[in-house]
Amino acid sequence: PPVIKQRIVATYASTFRADTLIETGTFIGDMVYAMKTRFQTIYSVELSQALCNEATRRFRAYPHIHILQGDSGEVLPQILRNVSTRCLFWLDGHYSGGITAKGNAETSVLKEVKTIFGRPIMDHVILIDDARCFDGTHDYPTLDELRRLIALDRPDYDFSVSNDVIRIHPTRDVHSDV
Repeated sequence: PPVIKQRIVATYASTFRADTLIETGTFIGDMVYAMKTRFQTIYSVELSQALCNEATRRFRAYPHIHILQGDSGEVLPQILRNVSTRCLFWLDGHYSGGITAKGNAETSVLKEVKTIFGRPIMDHVILIDDARCFDGTHDYPTLDELRRLIALDRPDYDFSVSNDVIRIHPTRDVHSDV
């Protein structure tokens, strides 16, 4: 349920002391709304122009919330150019029928993860929704393929799956001077 996933994001933000949330897949903005007072800065990327317009209207009173329209694989590098601190990423941008938009692929999750790991800040926290979809179909890698990618790029990161959420984060003591 959404409330469980919101609780997961909030817990990881607190545990890893992340002040910036970067979400892919705004949809109607429920995660942004639930996190609006928990983060100093929130970026959310939505491919659908109509959904982006709705979310922009919904959050116009919050200057720390930035709703961006476009393909997350293309927009994420632009966001990260302006970020200099640890972020919590909530990756949930994918085509799921209905009013959602479909880009060149059903999901850009591999491109998103590679973009995050290609930046100089090395201790971001990544939470990926819909772990059940990571079966090698519809442009998703398998969980094992993603686990191998993480192990190669970030051998010092933990990789786990629980409550349909993939959790990727530094293994070092989160309460140390990070």
